[in-house]
Amino acid sequence: MFSPSTPGKISFLGDIKFCNGSYTEALKLYDRAIELSPNNATYLSSRAAALSRLGRVGEALYHWEEALRLDPKQAKPKARDHVAPFLFRLGHVDAAMKHSVYNPSYYKVVREHLNNALMQEEAVNGLVF
Repeated sequence: MFSPSTPGKISFLGDIKFCNGSYTEALKLYDRAIELSPNNATYLSSRAAALSRLGRVGEALYHWEEALRLDPKQAKPKARDHVAPFLFRLGHVDAAMKHSVYNPSYYKVVREHLNNALMQEEAVNGLVF
């Protein structure tokens, strides 16, 4: 049986599993890569992506934030694009806006949703029953 020995090779196998939709298997491989290289932002970000696909959003957010903390420049493209939508869905609008600034297209979407929500709230508040 093939047993990769470096965290990079292990993470690469995790990426293959992830792309094939085998998120649980991918997660196990990312966990192993992280055991061997715990401060690698890419492995943490990959683990977060697998967790999010498994519906474990809170854990995913934690690992994306950790990846950003460890290496903001390297992790930014992957993690920031994922963090903002999850934070917004969870109702953490200010935090979502902070992260979405790095992704102009998502920032625009967040602003539109906020504006629509405010207009709906004003319309509901203006109704007399």
